Amino acid sequence: MYRIQAGEIHFHPMALVEDRLQRLRRRGAHAREAGDEAAAAAAAEEAAREEERRAVWARDNVRRKHNYLPFIVELLKGLARVSRTICTQARVRHKFTSQARFILLIFFDFGRFLCAKLRLLFSFLQEGKLRTVYDAAKDKAVEREAQKEKKKKMEEGQQKA
Repeated sequence: MYRIQAGEIHFHPMALVEDRLQRLRRRGAHAREAGDEAAAAAAAEEAAREEERRAVWARDNVRRKHNYLPFIVELLKGLARVSRTICTQARVRHKFTSQARFILLIFFDFGRFLCAKLRLLFSFLQEGKLRTVYDAAKDKAVEREAQKEKKKKMEEGQQKA
């Protein structure tokens, strides 16, 4: 393990910076006040891109935090049921002379079924069809933003009065 020697200096650059979205909104407001509509439109476009990026981050965070364990357990239970059905059907249809041949056939059928189900699951994830948890989180975030805006307006009204 490396130890820091006496007299060695290590520097770790870190900075506290302001929120980029707030900075862009403020830049757009200043540009509008100055009458520069082109700069205001550019700032609004950048702010929209930043909001879109944050929406993607929120969706990814929800996916990372979601507990997929119950889903996986149910998937495995279903696969076990199907595997039992496949085994039963295979026994009824064929009388295998070799136990190894029987096991290979079952694993082949089970593997095909598992691959098909996993392909379906990943296609749903890629197409965005499994978005119920994300939609709930997005609705909550929008609600929180609306409450913040309402509180800010009430505070501004009290300061004016």
